[in-house]
Amino acid sequence: MMDKIGDILSGKDPKSALMRGVRASLVVEYFNQLLVEKWGQAIADEARGLHVKKKTLTIACMSGAVASEIKLSELSLLESINKKFGKETVTKFKIML
Repeated sequence: MMDKIGDILSGKDPKSALMRGVRASLVVEYFNQLLVEKWGQAIADEARGLHVKKKTLTIACMSGAVASEIKLSELSLLESINKKFGKETVTKFKIML
């Protein structure tokens, strides 16, 4: 019988490279959900989170207007992310056009 992935991961050290990678992936997925909740499904074609490195979430944007909207909402988005994943999981955004 196969073990559930959640059961396997629950036994891992939260500071291990594996768990940091899993956490970063969850943060990116959550950020992408926040974008859709805030601006609707159309934004999914215009912007998306790529990865987290050194507490910086890198975001790809297809237009300057979308990048500006995200930048204007950066504090509230960071607050939502850090509320869900813990204090200072992400401290800033890096937006790539």
